[in-house]
Amino acid sequence: MLRKLGHREAVQLQNSFNQTPNQVPKATKKVVFVQPDSSDSTWTNGEVKPKTSGLPIRAIPRSPESGFDGGDDGDIYHEERVQSTGWIQKRYANGHQVSIFYLRKAEQTEVLTFPSCFTNGHSWECVFGLICAFSFSFLLLEESFQLYVFRRRYFKRFDTWLRMVIFILVIVGFFFQRNLAVLRFLAAIGVPCAWIHLVFLSGFHGATISIMFIHIMHKRFLGGILLTLTVATGCAAGFLIIAHNTASGVVDSRTLVKILFRPLLMILGEYEFIDTYETFEDDLPTLIYSTVLLLCIAIVGSLVLVNLLLALILSDIMDLYNICHSKNLFRQARQVVFYEKLAKTFGVKMVVPDRVRICAHKSCRLKVFIQCCS
Repeated sequence: MLRKLGHREAVQLQNSFNQTPNQVPKATKKVVFVQPDSSDSTWTNGEVKPKTSGLPIRAIPRSPESGFDGGDDGDIYHEERVQSTGWIQKRYANGHQVSIFYLRKAEQTEVLTFPSCFTNGHSWECVFGLICAFSFSFLLLEESFQLYVFRRRYFKRFDTWLRMVIFILVIVGFFFQRNLAVLRFLAAIGVPCAWIHLVFLSGFHGATISIMFIHIMHKRFLGGILLTLTVATGCAAGFLIIAHNTASGVVDSRTLVKILFRPLLMILGEYEFIDTYETFEDDLPTLIYSTVLLLCIAIVGSLVLVNLLLALILSDIMDLYNICHSKNLFRQARQVVFYEKLAKTFGVKMVVPDRVRICAHKSCRLKVFIQCCS
């Protein structure tokens, strides 16, 4: 049952309505507040009518009959979050009359941003965020110095463009920390790019076979993608022609996107022969055409997909080894030049002299050999 409020308690709760929604304290237990214009007699006992100030009315509604466990049969109990104030709005419909109540402030999940670490205290999330921020600043500074040292050569490597995409996504995500929808989209792109870049790093600093594989990927990466897309587009056009006048209906935009992506998945081995056979089982010409198209995808798509690995096997291994050895030496020299420039910028003594004289005469090389042996 609803109880009558005392004068002191009623005055305290009455004054709370003159405050802003963010300053209103949490609702008191077993106290009922209703809107002043409510005519539902169920909520009249113990009612305190606040001033009509437009502020949300906080309440914990309790039904005299059932303690408000959702209302009687046929009643509608609706709850939603008020976006402007962050309060929870509860609607209790009894027949044709609707009473709207506002409960205590909703438990909102605080979006942890980088500036909030300096204002709302410290936690392990803030410590991890600061470590990531300093690491990103160091990597960005190193990347900027590489751009200054190598100039146009900086843009001639595929992994460089991959790093640029990752850095741009991180910087854009810093400005959209409170927009979780945009941040989720940026993270969904940036995280796979970072893992792909890790594959390239493992190839650069790994064994010789890894360097050879990365070299082939650099050389034939775009060509392999174009061949794969060409095969997929051509087969998608064939499936689009088949699906044009079938019992499935008109080809809409969703069906068109599905048809375009279907050959790409089939190239990976998901040929869907059983589904295609059951779909066109009664139409023999269409079934034959679909089977031939699936056979083309299975053969041509598989050849295109393993083109890079086949190139590694069929190429001249010694020639490829010499190329990769030269690439490895060039990469090491590139790192030496970079760190020497970096050391010179900070005033550190050069480890390697600027000029090294090498004589090509056999006699000079023989003298150097005798001096080294002695």
